[in-house]
Amino acid sequence: MGYRPAGGATGVLLAVALILIFGFSVSWIWTTLALVLRSAQAVSILSFAVQFPLTFASNVFVNPATMPGWLRARAAGLDYIAFKALDGGERFLTDDQLEQAKRACQQAGLTFAIWQYVYAIKPPSEEAQSFASLIRRFDPAFVFVDVEKEYEAKTPASGQYAAAFRAALPHFPATIAPFGRADLHPGIDYQAWHNHGFGVAPQAYECGIGHHAAAPQSVDHTDLRPGFSAGNPSVFPDK
Repeated sequence: MGYRPAGGATGVLLAVALILIFGFSVSWIWTTLALVLRSAQAVSILSFAVQFPLTFASNVFVNPATMPGWLRARAAGLDYIAFKALDGGERFLTDDQLEQAKRACQQAGLTFAIWQYVYAIKPPSEEAQSFASLIRRFDPAFVFVDVEKEYEAKTPASGQYAAAFRAALPHFPATIAPFGRADLHPGIDYQAWHNHGFGVAPQAYECGIGHHAAAPQSVDHTDLRPGFSAGNPSVFPDK
């Protein structure tokens, strides 16, 4: 049939073992209920009522293209959406757009986050203060700072931004998001960010850098606008 398990025979055996362990674990939920409920029919009805709706949230039974936007995002494995809020020190999205974005995330059960691209045209401390002010106003769960060639060209900029950000928000969960390969920006002062408690979440693309066409398997979530960038956050310091 053309099936090629990427993990080889060992991966297949481990996958089967995981399925068996999961099935055994879940079976104890219904066993416990069977000890509480009065009849086998009651257990059967309850288990069906719980499990049947879940099939509509699975892309095994339902084409994700037919799902509402919030459910499609969940089916695609998204946990959060990060909205671009600032371009340097200038606003990228308006207050109304960010409020709309936050409400959409709350309604969809997704975590709301924001990000900023930094240029070092203005003093880095000003860029940091602008972002900190916006964070206080909209209270995202965490934030990204997109650090690229502009900060590489001005080595002290990283330390200046990071220090100003931490002066304003000492323990807020924040991470930098450079390109996925460190050799694309070798001049960024990664140590300065690390010293101020920033995580690192490299950018990842469904298509090659420089190509604008999305990969065939990518999923369109544009109905969750205004515009977003999604991925997996790094491990952040505690709030």
